[in-house]
Amino acid sequence: MSALDQALREAVRAELATAIDQLAEMVAAQPVRKFVDGAGLGLALDVSAPIVTRLVREGMPHIMIGACRRFDVAECVAWLRSRSSANDGADAEAS
Repeated sequence: MSALDQALREAVRAELATAIDQLAEMVAAQPVRKFVDGAGLGLALDVSAPIVTRLVREGMPHIMIGACRRFDVAECVAWLRSRSSANDGADAEAS
């Protein structure tokens, strides 16, 4: 292996190490997302199970883990807020 090849390999390794360190810092900075089932979402939102079921039919975001539906509470709250603000805008236009 030539000196140029060796220098290139070392430069690539150094760049990869820096990129991996930066990625690790980004991942560590991300909050841990906690997912809840429908009952947990109902508790978090202070609504009944039928309301959660209706919201799912209307498009509330969720993920499926096997046969189990799970919700990210923060994502669901953001979805509800976006619907609320969209409805407020529609109400204003209808007036």
